[in-house]
Amino acid sequence: MPPLAAVDSVWMSTAFEKALSRASARAYEEVWRKVGYWTEVHLRNPGDLHKSRKVEHLAGRGIDVYEIDTGRVGRVLADYSSGRLALLRMGEKPIVPHYSASMRTRDLGTLSERPFYQPPIARTRRRQGSPATPAGEPGMVAHRAEPNDLTYDEADNPAWTYCLDEEQGVAADLILDAARNAGGAKQKQRILLVGPPGTGKTAILLNLLVRAASLRIDAKIKLSSQVAAMTEMSGVSLDGRLWSTYDKKPGGLLLLDDPEDEDVIRDTFKAASSTPIIVAAFDPLQMKPSRDGRAFTDQSMRDLRRWFRAEAIELRQCYRQRKVLGEAAKETLDVLAASSPYYSADKTRDFHAARTEIVSLANALEFVYPGGETTTHTGVTRKRAEEIVRPIADGPLWAHAPGLLVVIEEDTRGMHWPWAKWLAGTRHAIVGSKDTASIKGLEFQHVILVLG
Repeated sequence: MPPLAAVDSVWMSTAFEKALSRASARAYEEVWRKVGYWTEVHLRNPGDLHKSRKVEHLAGRGIDVYEIDTGRVGRVLADYSSGRLALLRMGEKPIVPHYSASMRTRDLGTLSERPFYQPPIARTRRRQGSPATPAGEPGMVAHRAEPNDLTYDEADNPAWTYCLDEEQGVAADLILDAARNAGGAKQKQRILLVGPPGTGKTAILLNLLVRAASLRIDAKIKLSSQVAAMTEMSGVSLDGRLWSTYDKKPGGLLLLDDPEDEDVIRDTFKAASSTPIIVAAFDPLQMKPSRDGRAFTDQSMRDLRRWFRAEAIELRQCYRQRKVLGEAAKETLDVLAASSPYYSADKTRDFHAARTEIVSLANALEFVYPGGETTTHTGVTRKRAEEIVRPIADGPLWAHAPGLLVVIEEDTRGMHWPWAKWLAGTRHAIVGSKDTASIKGLEFQHVILVLG
């Protein structure tokens, strides 16, 4: 391996450039200082390169990806296989165990040569509500993944749980910026993170939880037991991070995931009134009636914003659902809505009048994650059902969380089929069609619906 004669330039992957462009000025300088020091120590004399820390799970396969500790900023992953320094990724510590050989291959295919100490792309100070990056330039946040970067196809990669797309990344950055600047602020901030299913509300909260720890922000979260279990399996520790109304020390950032009604939001805002930043993430159309029987409407949103001086961040892109499946589901809901036996022009008019804004948010939902497949089988016998299920159960399926959901309509013959036998050895969930609300906030690779 030739020595690095002069460190005048460095090769950067697209992913690294995006991450660096989103760093604060202080973090930006710290990254370059630590990378420069690592270069001096390990690359001036290539014989000393073996002393540098490697990503262990790749080193065992004969792939050398070096881990550069940048302190509070996190980690930089570097490659020197071709005798040139290539910076592949940057982010908090969890990027290391989740970095795969296929991700390295893709990163190496996007390398561009840049001056060593000169910013690779212009960085601008972002005001709240303004674009995250200059026009035409993509953005990147820690643990962010693009469809070609980290997908469901990487079945054993739990980082998917808290990866964000562009829209989600901007929302997370706005919240994190508020938390960073909340230290001396007298005015508390209350944020309503709203969006239809699959827009990444829970993913944003988990992303914030992970990133807050590296920034020494005391963050806590309130989750359902099911989502909490999936989170733990994804490698995000919740030890000491779960919040309840009895918690006397809610910390500097409180994250409320999927409150079931408006009362939960109000109670949380009041119980944790001393907390600088509170974020409530929910789908307005899935909110249950409040204790006094009031349905959640546009007026409910306006009341929350007025009473608590809350800011609303709307999510309109569904990255957690494949495009084909999402559009098919939406089309089915549209047909059901139009064919309801309770359809009444007067009732429909009143319903929409009270929910114009929150319904428009759902109707504007975009499915940006390509792919997906829907298949319908009719007249299925027990034997045929097993033939359909077996290939799916044989995988690949997620190892960190249930990858398969089976929903069975009650009082049908499918209730008596040996699902446990067919799915033995797989991580899966089985629910009745009347219990689908119990899986709210979770996601799966495959779903089997047994109807009729």
